[in-house]
Amino acid sequence: MTGELSPVEEPGENILQRANVVIYDEYDMYDTLRKKTVEELKSENYSNKEIAMLKENTYESVLRERGKLSVEELEYMGYNSEEIAILQNPDSTDDEIRTLSATLTIYTVIEKLDYHTNKWTYSTVYTQWQWSSLPFSPYRDDFAIVWTENMAFMPYSENNKSRYTLYKRNSLTGNVTTTTTGLTNNDYVSLASGVKTPTFFIKTSATPPSAYNFCYKGAARVALKHYGKVDWLQAQGGYSHYTYTVTGISLTAGFPSISFSPSTNYVYRAADDLVVNVL
Repeated sequence: MTGELSPVEEPGENILQRANVVIYDEYDMYDTLRKKTVEELKSENYSNKEIAMLKENTYESVLRERGKLSVEELEYMGYNSEEIAILQNPDSTDDEIRTLSATLTIYTVIEKLDYHTNKWTYSTVYTQWQWSSLPFSPYRDDFAIVWTENMAFMPYSENNKSRYTLYKRNSLTGNVTTTTTGLTNNDYVSLASGVKTPTFFIKTSATPPSAYNFCYKGAARVALKHYGKVDWLQAQGGYSHYTYTVTGISLTAGFPSISFSPSTNYVYRAADDLVVNVL
């Protein structure tokens, strides 16, 4: 694969408006981990240092520490003026601080499901995730796209479509950089139908917070095909936060957990363009 790849383009509004939208709150994720025992956290590969950090710090206390940063740095982290005022006010209550929890929004949509005269059915699935502000977790994150098994993955080398883009912002300068990578058969998860992008880190620096480059947004598109007519397809994008393990196509330890049992949690598209997005 040579040359620089163009970023994954967003679908048209007429397609994006029927996307399945799922929102997760980092406070809930963090609180779930803090309630686990030390033994449970060790079994999930958290180090002693990481476990101590979880047990000794509430989510509110972590955010209060951010209030010591400059307004400019907090803006680059994704906070608006009203949120910064709450962060920097020493009299803000825990309830007020908790409203500033980073939220993760995932959009997934099956863009097409077309049967052609060459007797092949073609489909593309688009998914996008974005953090509202810099999440607290310094751990590894993963993203996956899963779909029902009646469609085969078409890697980047076959049709120049299957690829993902990551967006990073420097919280000291506000500078945004993008990287786009083609999805290949090495990214295909063979235990069932699914593709996972290579592991990435929300934070990419071990230096003080002002020097972080953080991955605040990503988008991916996979192209699929099947010889013969396909009447329906289910697909969903999934993000794994606060976890170390992606097993098969199931994001087992993080949020969300994805499996292949029939579920209305998936984006569903029938060949007659019927779309049902029910949570």
